[in-house]
Amino acid sequence: QLLSLASKDYFAAPAGEGNFLIKHFAAARPINLGFNYLKQGNRERWFDCGSNYADYYFLEALQRFEKGAPKCDAKQPTLTELRTRGYDRGTSALDEMEIVRARICPREWMGPKKKDMEKILSSMEKAGFWKDIDYSLWTKRNGAVYGDHFWRAYFLAKCSASLKLPEVGRAAIRAVVWWIDNVKGKNPNWWPNQIGLPRRLCDAMLIVDDLLTDAERAKIYDYLAVTVLDANSTGGNLTDEAYITMERAILGRDERMFSFAVRAFYDEIRIAPDGFEGLKEDWSFHQHGPQQQMCTYGYAFLDPAFRLAGLLEGTRWEMPKGKFALCCNMLGEGCRWLQWKGLTDVASVGRNFSKGIQAGIGQTTKRLMATATGLGWEFPKEEPVGFRYFYRSAHAVYRTKDFMFSMRGSTKSVHGLETHVMGMNKRGGHLTDGSLFTYVTGNEYRDIYPLWNWRMLPGLTSYTDLPPVRRPFQDEYNVSPNELEEMEGATEGANARLHYAFRRDGLSFVNDYAFPPTGVTVTVGNITSARTDSRVSTCVEQSWACDDAKIGLWADGCVTAVNGGITYRVYGPKDAIHGEIAERKGDWQVVNTERPSEPCSGRVFQLWIDHGKAPQGASVRYEICPTITCLNASRLCDAQ
Repeated sequence: QLLSLASKDYFAAPAGEGNFLIKHFAAARPINLGFNYLKQGNRERWFDCGSNYADYYFLEALQRFEKGAPKCDAKQPTLTELRTRGYDRGTSALDEMEIVRARICPREWMGPKKKDMEKILSSMEKAGFWKDIDYSLWTKRNGAVYGDHFWRAYFLAKCSASLKLPEVGRAAIRAVVWWIDNVKGKNPNWWPNQIGLPRRLCDAMLIVDDLLTDAERAKIYDYLAVTVLDANSTGGNLTDEAYITMERAILGRDERMFSFAVRAFYDEIRIAPDGFEGLKEDWSFHQHGPQQQMCTYGYAFLDPAFRLAGLLEGTRWEMPKGKFALCCNMLGEGCRWLQWKGLTDVASVGRNFSKGIQAGIGQTTKRLMATATGLGWEFPKEEPVGFRYFYRSAHAVYRTKDFMFSMRGSTKSVHGLETHVMGMNKRGGHLTDGSLFTYVTGNEYRDIYPLWNWRMLPGLTSYTDLPPVRRPFQDEYNVSPNELEEMEGATEGANARLHYAFRRDGLSFVNDYAFPPTGVTVTVGNITSARTDSRVSTCVEQSWACDDAKIGLWADGCVTAVNGGITYRVYGPKDAIHGEIAERKGDWQVVNTERPSEPCSGRVFQLWIDHGKAPQGASVRYEICPTITCLNASRLCDAQ
């Protein structure tokens, strides 16, 4: 302790600081009292400065140390031993925190964006707000307002640092202080309050750290208390909270808080035991209960982890190599298997069905891999090939160099997607009932979601005439959509097999998949329904229609169809097999009910088998044979 107090962290220069030896002394004072001599100014809850109390106890401790304690524990290390262990290291913790701050701040040259900066500044009111932002929406709509306001503050802060314009940095600070002083209440979604807004605020203020007054720094530091390292948080939420706490600690020059946040962060990088959220031993990732979230909350976990590995490299808080390896293996052996030609598997976008989501997550994957590579990790140059069964997450992927299949299920112990969160994914409650997606170009389902029949997703056996199921909060977190615990996968040389059974709402069936190097054969058996108010169907495909799309006539017990170079053969009774190639209209508001209306249209290819009402033990078999040939498979859902 004495050596720590005598280090640069705490001991003032020979000339002293305010005539005190110890630089940091903390105490509480009533907020309504003023102490003008304190560094933090008056009317503050706390202060950090020299004090005769601290000096007295420090000098007294030195005296006693020199004399030797009469009952000193012989096992305690000597002064020499302490020094050999590095307790008198040259750089202080605060010095290294400043290094981290400098690494956090972007180095982007903002000269080309000076006109945008001037536009934002000219429209900004002197007090620190913008008239074109409706701040009343903050308490009414999920994630509203704060993104625009704090993005502008962040943009101004970057311009200030890049262009050496302190007055622009002061404008960024005014925007942040105005929000703290004037925007009251909470957003209806907890995440913007505790993570989204604080993260943007921290990023902006760390850039203009040297322009903050003591009073502004204290105000911002206090406001950031909204982010708490909650004992109940896990995975992506916990790492976000830890990262914000670290940034807050830098703003407040709080070494203990910084170290606490780093420890909490590192503790979360582990193989989570059964019943706990986080990284699993099959390299999948769970969040919000036993739910596969590899490319959603998993990336919210990996992104700050890789950023932290770079920020803390070479400091006393450097990430342990084993922790770094866990993150890289999750990315390379887990998430990378769900990417195809730069796009993310539809079954892996979570509840975030929005325009451009597959490409957006695909770009995130590339960025994270580049970051890990820059930190010394080596990924195989070739894309993954083979069969990967994420047995902890009821998800399987079969890949060759020419195509990919992704099968997403749920079991009694692995839950499905959320449909209760704000306006997101209100129709996606069936995606984990046994969907099967086929990829050759990667564009097969890109932005098709507003035109989908969500009861007839590719691979699903489901009720046709009922609206998509929507489960309440308690069910999604505590009850699986599948009553059965029956899913198994195995490889057989270049081939693979997958078995899956499902039962819910009176409907049950068994799926068996055989994956040879040429495609997949799917056998759906024992299709049984207890309900008579809806027909039951098995959807083979529902994707964008390409120029070569064609559905043949029934012959020799099957119907053969082609779309995008992919051949489909469906075996069954003539009158039960149906196909459609048709123009459809939709609206993106269907995908997220809280978003504004945005009509869209497109040509859709659909192939399915009708089992009728209340089937008892029905079955069907179909084959999907992808090829490398595809004509115009990149048509997207364009807004009209």
